[in-house]
Amino acid sequence: MLAAFRRLPIRHKLMAMMLLTSGSVLALAMLAMVINEAFTLKRSTRDQLSTLAAVIASGSGQALALDDPLAAFEALRALEHKGNIISAQLRTEDGRVFAEYRRPGEPPPPAFELLPGATRRVLETDGHLYVVEQVRVEWNTVGTLQIGADDAELRASLGRYSVILLVMMLTTLSIAVFIASRLQRVISEPILQLRAAARRVAGQGDYSVRVPASTDDELGTLVEDFNDMLDQIQSRDAELARYNARLAEEVDSRTRELSRVNTELFARVDDLRAEKERAEAASHAKSRFLANVSHEIRTPMNGILGMAELLGQTTLDQRQAHLLDMISRSGRSLLAIINDILDLSRIEAGKLTLEEEDFDLRERIEHTVELFAEAVRQRGLELVLSVAPHVPTAVCGDPGRLAQVLGNLIGNAVKFTPQGEIVVRVDALAGAGDSVTLGFEVSDTGIGIAEADQARIFDAFTQTDDSITRRHDGTGLGLTIARQLAERMGGQMGLTSQPGRGSTFWFTVQVQRADALVPVRDTPLAGVRVLLVGMPASQREALHNMLAPWGVIDRAEPGAAPALAAIAESRAQGLPWQALIVNDVLPDLGALDFIHHPASAGLPKILLLAAHTGPLPASALAGCRVLERPVRARRLHRALVRCLEHEAAPADVQQAQTAAAAPATGLRVLLAEDNPINEEVARSMLEGLGCQVRSVADGHEAVAAYISDRFDAVFMDGQMPVLDGLAATRAIRDVERREGRAHTPVIALTAHAVTGDRERYLASGMDDYVSKPFKASELAAALARCRAGQRTAKVRGLGQRA
Repeated sequence: MLAAFRRLPIRHKLMAMMLLTSGSVLALAMLAMVINEAFTLKRSTRDQLSTLAAVIASGSGQALALDDPLAAFEALRALEHKGNIISAQLRTEDGRVFAEYRRPGEPPPPAFELLPGATRRVLETDGHLYVVEQVRVEWNTVGTLQIGADDAELRASLGRYSVILLVMMLTTLSIAVFIASRLQRVISEPILQLRAAARRVAGQGDYSVRVPASTDDELGTLVEDFNDMLDQIQSRDAELARYNARLAEEVDSRTRELSRVNTELFARVDDLRAEKERAEAASHAKSRFLANVSHEIRTPMNGILGMAELLGQTTLDQRQAHLLDMISRSGRSLLAIINDILDLSRIEAGKLTLEEEDFDLRERIEHTVELFAEAVRQRGLELVLSVAPHVPTAVCGDPGRLAQVLGNLIGNAVKFTPQGEIVVRVDALAGAGDSVTLGFEVSDTGIGIAEADQARIFDAFTQTDDSITRRHDGTGLGLTIARQLAERMGGQMGLTSQPGRGSTFWFTVQVQRADALVPVRDTPLAGVRVLLVGMPASQREALHNMLAPWGVIDRAEPGAAPALAAIAESRAQGLPWQALIVNDVLPDLGALDFIHHPASAGLPKILLLAAHTGPLPASALAGCRVLERPVRARRLHRALVRCLEHEAAPADVQQAQTAAAAPATGLRVLLAEDNPINEEVARSMLEGLGCQVRSVADGHEAVAAYISDRFDAVFMDGQMPVLDGLAATRAIRDVERREGRAHTPVIALTAHAVTGDRERYLASGMDDYVSKPFKASELAAALARCRAGQRTAKVRGLGQRA
C-alpha cells in the first residue's frame, strides 16, 4: 500500500493526506464518544437496577416476614413491565426461594450470595447484570432479593448512537473532499512548474530556463532558490572548464611521480624478498645444525652408555661397579642437559610440535613415576601416586610431552628432598564435551623455595641457588621448558612453597576423551572387602583412589592392633575381610609378625615394600604377595585377583617382582650400523637378549643380506654411507612386494631425534623407531611390539619429545 501511495501524483497525495488526517480524527472522536456512551449507559443501568432492587426489597420485607408468598409475588410481578428484567428471586434467610419472577423463556437464574458484611452485591456474568439486595424489616435481616437484567436496551441505545455518529462522519468527509480539491492547487501547481523546468534542464542541458514565483511563502522561496541554483551551475560550468585544463596538467605530473615511486617500491620489495630468503635460509641452517648436533652427540653417547651397560653385565668388584655407575649417571646427566638445550631451541624457533594420539593415561603416569623408583630408593624417600577415581582412562593428547613435564617436576622433587616423601596427585578439574582439564600436583617435604625466588624460578637458566657453592646440579632449563610445554598443551604451571616445609608444583593440561582402550579381562572385584593396615595418609588416599573404580570396599586401620581387632569383629559379624594390604612399617608390631599372627591366619595378604627396602627372605613371606611402592594399578589388580583365587604366591618374591623371560630368544636379526662402536653395542645387547645377529656396515649391504637370507627383524641405522637407512628400507619393501615375501619388521636405530625425524622414518616403511643412546630393554620392547604387529613409534628421550 505504501508503494502504491508513493506512485500517486502530488495532488492526489495532498488530498489523501488531508482526508486521512480528518478521517482519522473523526474516527477516533466517534470511537471515544461511543465508548463514553457505553460506559455511561452501563453505569446508568447498574444504578437503575440497584435502585429498583432497593425499592422492591423495601416493599417485600413485610411479606417475607409475615410469610405471605402471594404479596411477595405481587411485588415481584411489577417487574414484568421492565423489558430488560429477566428474573427476580426473593429468598429467605436460609436461601430458600420464597417468591420468583422470570421473563417467559428464561431459564432459572444462578443463585448468588451476599459477601460477608455486605448489604448489596452487583456482578456481571454471561452478558447479564445481577443485583443481590439484603431484605430487612426494621433492623432485622429476613432474606435477600436477587434481580437479573440483560443488556438488550444498552445495545440498542449504542446502535442508535453509532448510526448518528457515522452519518455525521460521512457528511464531514464529503465537505473535506470538496475543500481539499480546491486547496491542494496552491501547493501542487508551483511544484509541477519546478518539475517541468528540472526536466528541461536535465533533458536539454538548458540552464537558462527560469521558473516564475507566484507566491511569497516557502514554495516561492523554493522557486527563487531553484533559479539561483541554475545561475550558480552556469558559473561553475565555466569554472569547471578551467579546472579541467589545470587537472590534466596535474595528472601528467602525478603520473610521472607515481611511476618513480613504483620503481623504488619494486626495488624495496626485491630487497625484502632477499632478506626473507636469507632469514629462511638461516632458520633452515639452524634447524639442520640442531639436527646435526643431536646426531653427532648421540652417536658417541650411545657408545659410551651402551658400553657402560654391557660392562655392567660383567663381573666387577665394588670400586669398578661404583666407577661404572658414575660414568653412566654422568652420561645420562649430559644427555638430559643436551635434550633441554635442544628443546629450548626448538621452542624459541617455533619448531616444537605436539602429537595427538590415544593412550592409557594411568599407564603413562605410572610408568613415568616408576622411572624414579631407583632414585627414590637411593635417597631413602617414599614416592606416592594418587589418581582420582573420576580421571578418564583413555585420552587423546601428547603422552611423551605430558610424561616429560611430569617427570621434570618429580625429578626436581627427588633432587631437593633429602628425606620424607613425594606425593603425585592427578585429578580431572573440569570438562566441556569431550575436552578434559587434567590437574597434576607434585608435593615434597624438601628444602622449599623462598618467596623471592619463586617469581624467577621458571626463567631460563635460573636456579634458586646459583652460587659457586651450590649443592644441586642442572642447567636451570627444566622448569622453563616444562611450563612452556604445559602452556602449549592448553594449561598453565605454578607452585606454592615455604623454605624448610617443602614445595608443591602444579600444572594443568587439556586433553580429549578417547575411545575406550581394550580392557584387560580380569576377574571383577566389585564388592570385595579389603583391609588396609598401617598406611600413612598419602598412601591410604592413593590406595583408596585405586580400589574405588573396581568397586572394592576398603577400610584403613592405623596399626596392627586395631587391624587385628577389626579382623575379629568382621568374623563375628559374618562379614570377614577377603584380603589384607599391609604396609612394611607398622607403629606397634613388625610387619612380618603381623603377617604370621594367628588372628590373621587364612586371610590373603599383600605386603607393600618401599623402594629402598632390601631383599626379604622368601621363607618369611610364604603365602604373602609382595608389591613394591609406588604400586601400579595393574599389578595390584592382578595380585588381588590371584589372592581371591587362592593362587600360591611365587617362592622367590624378588624374582617375581623383576623376572621377565627374554622376548627375543632365537630371533634372527639383521643389524645395519656403520659406526663400529655402536655396532658392537647394539650387537652385544641383541645377543644378550638371545638374538642371532648378522651385522652389515651400510644400507647397500643390508639390502643384499636381506635378499640372500631371511630375518625376523632388521635394525637399521639412518645415516650410513653408500645407501642410507631410509633408501635401504624402501628397497627392502620393494623386494617384499616384488617377490611376495612376508612383511619383515624394520626398526630405526638412529641418532636423528629432532622434530620430523620419526615421521620420516615411519613414512619410509619402517615399523618402529628407537633413538640413540638406547638400552637393551628398549631394543627388547621394540622387538616385542613389532612381533605383536603394533606399528607404533615408541620414542625415547628426544625421539619421544620430537
